Amino acid sequence: MKSDAEIWQVAADMITQDGAVAELAAVELANLMLDRGDHERQVEWLRVWTAIVLLRQSSVAATVMATAA
Repeated sequence: MKSDAEIWQVAADMITQDGAVAELAAVELANLMLDRGDHERQVEWLRVWTAIVLLRQSSVAATVMATAA
């Protein structure tokens, strides 16, 4: 299983590479792993998806806070 640091790095890389569809790409990979019966890798991709969502939320919050000041 990937470490937390690896999950966060993959999430950040996917946001950079895939932009607006990063969440979708992570979920599609999780579904692919489910179809293959690879539950460990499915969980990893769901962790990546969660990290992407959290990174986007923190980014939006920081932007809002910066513009509100």
